[in-house]
Amino acid sequence: MTALNILAEYRSFARLFRLRTFFGPDVDPPVANIALHFAGAFSQKFRARNPCWNPPVVNVDLEHILRQGELLLSQQISSTVFTHGPMLPSRLLSALRKLRKDSSIVIKSADKNLGLVVLDKTWYELEGLRLLSDQNVYSVISAVPWNTIRQELISIIERFGAILKGVKDFLLSVQINKASACAFYLLPKIHKPTLTGRPICSYSGYLLEPASKVLHHLLLPVLLEQSNHLTDSICLLRDLENLCLPRDCLLFTFDVESLYPSIPMNAGLSALKAMVTKFFVLHGINLRLVEMIYLLAELVLQYHFLEFDGIVYQQIRGTAMGSNFAVVYACLFLCHLEFSLSSTVDTSPLLFYKRFIDDAFGIWTGSLHSLQQFLSAYQNVFPEININPCISSTSAVILDINFYKGPKFLSTGILSSQCHQKKLNAYQYILYKSWHPSHQKKAFVISELRRYLLRESEPSGFVRLKRLLFQRLRARGYPRRFLVHCFNK
Repeated sequence: MTALNILAEYRSFARLFRLRTFFGPDVDPPVANIALHFAGAFSQKFRARNPCWNPPVVNVDLEHILRQGELLLSQQISSTVFTHGPMLPSRLLSALRKLRKDSSIVIKSADKNLGLVVLDKTWYELEGLRLLSDQNVYSVISAVPWNTIRQELISIIERFGAILKGVKDFLLSVQINKASACAFYLLPKIHKPTLTGRPICSYSGYLLEPASKVLHHLLLPVLLEQSNHLTDSICLLRDLENLCLPRDCLLFTFDVESLYPSIPMNAGLSALKAMVTKFFVLHGINLRLVEMIYLLAELVLQYHFLEFDGIVYQQIRGTAMGSNFAVVYACLFLCHLEFSLSSTVDTSPLLFYKRFIDDAFGIWTGSLHSLQQFLSAYQNVFPEININPCISSTSAVILDINFYKGPKFLSTGILSSQCHQKKLNAYQYILYKSWHPSHQKKAFVISELRRYLLRESEPSGFVRLKRLLFQRLRARGYPRRFLVHCFNK
């Protein structure tokens, strides 16, 4: 780390103190308070992250301490001789430089965190063009209409000026001369029988990124109030730990194929409007704000441009991939789909149902035939939405947990759980010889052990995973003494 890096880190640290002092204890407002923005205090209360903004001085003593700290740090740095970290062997450095200069390959992280993959560049380009050749989703264009996008954004701001006053500067913070189409790239799916790429889009620095961030903050409380929405696997464990189930219940999971590009734009916006309207009516919020959210979302979805191999595309169907509000938008769309489904088919045997984005888990107390009818009806609500269901009478895997009917199920009716680990997982933990500080290595080892402890309902399962983790970390160069210290915690 250079002197400039150290000073930059300190200034970032000092900025956090200034933000905490200016805004109060919560730099990011709690979701529960976001309803205040809808109720008329939007311009005063709503805050979106803006890394370029520095708060004014509100505490002279704090400012004095922070500046003294920077001065002392600068003096210490000026008298310190910086040396490079541990050097790699010359043969390895030579091999890495050779790979870096090789224009015939592309090096990417594999999908599902399965390690690094060296790809043939020709295959990578052809795979990207194959994915982008779907004319129902992407359209090749000659140039991005930046001025049109800007004018439509300004028009929305002027129309809802009183509401958007507090975030006007933020919405217009990306300048046209610095804007560019979103970078499109692929992550290789090496866990699939046939090698394909997962399309990823970088939205950072895009002209409508601030608008997408505002939409995310506005829509998040709507999503969190939906009973079917699952925030993480820990919440799922808490929901099921005391749920007594009948012996003959069926467990099922499914995932939605290519959810983001599959959502029809008009149907998605209609679903969004219906969900937001229902939330606003329930909480007594001004319905005029629904129109503002609708128009802002329509702008983000309509003007989504990406670039790959020098060609610019417009996404004409589905969610704006990579945008900040893509997840909450897609989740609300599926919530609306599920509400529509409950009014057309019998869902009384559905004892439990939760969904994490496009991965769903449910418990069915009816017959296998009635469950198949339910899943078929789910599939048929929108022809563009396809699901891959998996039904079992004994176990089901969702996220990183395997729920199963263990030995105690017959007497208690409560599912057992264990940590699910994929067979292709390479367990490429950071090497012990890496430049990460020692406390970071200790923290991730202890966090992994706690993750196992929370998900394993049987002590024997936790002991088994502890032993495996110990072996895997030893293979990554971790000393036995270091690991014993971590494991004892």
